[in-house]
Amino acid sequence: MKKILLVVVAIAATFYACTKEDTIDNAITAERLLKSREWKPSVIDLNPVTSPAGKLLYNPVLECQKDDIYKFSKDSITVSKGETLCESSETGYQVSYSMDFSRRKITINGIEYMLGEVTATQLKYYLRVPSESGYDYRVFLFQH
Repeated sequence: MKKILLVVVAIAATFYACTKEDTIDNAITAERLLKSREWKPSVIDLNPVTSPAGKLLYNPVLECQKDDIYKFSKDSITVSKGETLCESSETGYQVSYSMDFSRRKITINGIEYMLGEVTATQLKYYLRVPSESGYDYRVFLFQH
């Protein structure tokens, strides 16, 4: 019986390994995915397994921000405002960023975030927040 259970577990592990998406464990692929796609803010976590353990606050996305487009280049993020504007005078903007895949960090405008995931469908990074907030991490999600 134990041998059968062991075989079933081994087959399941092999199947899972074969279906896993490229993640930040492969820095070259992750960087290519990050820069080759346009990203939109999201509040739906497609892969909660890559979230940190603890109480999570997903960064809220206003209705007028849902159609904004984030494009990563070598050292900057260009944000293009969609048709739905939060304020009539809004235009796009650009911010600096750097990525350190080996440390799983992304720094945006001088703020260092932990990088949770870069796949073909989702970008996730998060930041530890003060315990007084009632949460452990604030999670930022983007989808392609």
